[in-house]
Amino acid sequence: MSVKISHAVVTSVRGSVDKGRDAIEGTASSAPKSVDAGEMSAMMNGMLSKITDSAATVSDLLAVVGDRVDDAARNFWTVDAEAAAEGSRQKGSM
Repeated sequence: MSVKISHAVVTSVRGSVDKGRDAIEGTASSAPKSVDAGEMSAMMNGMLSKITDSAATVSDLLAVVGDRVDDAARNFWTVDAEAAAEGSRQKGSM
């Protein structure tokens, strides 16, 4: 069994992750800082704060995921190249 992954696939995955992060980040400037909800203002602003914090966390995690995609691809190609070189050496010594 062999596993193959192309640069195009990795680039596509990374692009999708970055696009998701950019979409979240793009909403930051339009998010209200607070709302006037009368007697419910404190509760609504607390909920808004939690949503904003959660969105920031998701954005940060997407940045980490993108970096891990790149790291995993680099490691895969390094191991693949080393295995191919070892296979060539073994064939040459037969």
